[in-house]
Order: sequence, then structure tokens, then C-alpha cells
Amino acid sequence: MPIQWLMEYWEAKADSVLPFLQGRPVGMELKFEKRVIFRRRQKGGDFIAVETHSDVMYWARQHCYSFHPHLEDGFLYFILDIDRRDVEVPLALAGAAAAELASLLDELGVEYSLKFSGRRGFHFYWAFDQEQAREAGGGEPWPFERRVIVFLRDRLEERLQAGQWRGEFYRYLSPDDPITLTNSADPEHARSLLLDENIVHHNGSLRSPWSVHPESGLVSLPLQRDELEGFQAQDATPEKALERSGPTEVPRNSVSSLLALLR
Repeated sequence: MPIQWLMEYWEAKADSVLPFLQGRPVGMELKFEKRVIFRRRQKGGDFIAVETHSDVMYWARQHCYSFHPHLEDGFLYFILDIDRRDVEVPLALAGAAAAELASLLDELGVEYSLKFSGRRGFHFYWAFDQEQAREAGGGEPWPFERRVIVFLRDRLEERLQAGQWRGEFYRYLSPDDPITLTNSADPEHARSLLLDENIVHHNGSLRSPWSVHPESGLVSLPLQRDELEGFQAQDATPEKALERSGPTEVPRNSVSSLLALLR
């Protein structure tokens, strides 16, 4: 049976989410009571496509909370998370790190969009030319994108260690802990913020802007940089998201400009 509030939400936001989904395979999170199912293929085995308002509403009737467009196909999506692995670390610290990364990207001349993840932190995303990224990665794009993530994490770590928020981070960290890391399998630094280099891979996906996180019930909400300061999770309820608009195009950066930074 359809969920009434979810149907009403996607009826209002279908045209906002479609530009992120069209022309590429889409995974989705369906929620039935407390059970969450991730699905990316039709019954016949083909990847799911979401191309029209009607498609969004079809999946809304199937309890789809969250759409996940694949990173590949057409322009290559790039995604960089700043997430808390330990929820005892305040969201405000992830926001401070995101604000510092936004400043860094501005200084480097990198175009980006920004959103709340819907749960643990913040996401930066943009697009690259697929073939150029493959060439830069030696045949597939992921080594190149991972190099970008590691590069940005290293620069961000330097800035956070020298910045005004350092003391606040180390209220939750041990003295030898890094503030950020890129390895999600690292068991020793559970309270360091994660900029996961392993989320970019074949069949990897991006939680689309406007999706509702099925566990938190909060929206993966597009943000402006100046909204990071003071942002609170309750600012991303579906009710509040309905009052907002956001960008419908993914910014694009040239592979050559990023390669010049990596050298």
C-alpha cells in the first residue's frame, strides 16, 4: 500500500530529482516498515531507468525513499563524502570540515555542488568527462577519482590541523588521531571524519539530491556553502525540503585541470 506522505513528497519533488537520474542506471532504497531493500535491476535483469515524472511516481508507490544514480554513463559523477562514523562526533564538526573544503575548492577553482547526506555528514559532487577520466586512470576512471579524493583529503587535513576548529575536533579524538582519513576499513580511528576513497567504483552510485534517507527520515538536502554554519539535522525534514529549491545541473570540471593540481 502506498505511503501517503511519501507519495505527496515525490509528487512535489519528482521534477527536481529527475535531472540527476535521467540517462543512467538508478538504484533505489525501498522501505517496508523497518526493512530497507536496495534494488537496482528489473525482474528481467536489466538496470532500472527513471526517465519521467511517472517513473518517479511508480517507484514512490513501491515505497522508494531514496534514488541512487550510477556514477558511470554519460558524464562521470564524482562524489566526496565528509561523514562521521561515530555519531557521538557532532554534525557541526562535519559541517566545519565541509566549510573548509568548500573554501579549498573555491581557491583551487573547482566547481562543485554540496548537500547534506541525510544522516551522517555532507557530500560534494560534480562531473568529469568519462573518456578523459578513463585515460587519466589508465583505462578506467576510478584510480583518477581516488587520487582526487586523497589529494583533497590531504590538503583538508593540513588546513584543519592549522585551523580554529582543531581543539574542538580533539575533544573527541586521541592526540595521535588524524582529523580525517580515506580508508573506511580503518579500525583505529573511529572518530576521524571519513572522506572515503572507495565509494568511487564500477556500479558505484550517488544518493541523489532530494532523496529521503530511509533510516533517518531526513532529506539529502542541497545546500549553499553559507548554510553549513549552524546547519542542524532537523533542517532537512521532508516538510522543510518541500519549501526549498536547488540546482538541477551537476557542475562539470575538466580532468586536465584536476591533473594539474595532482602533480
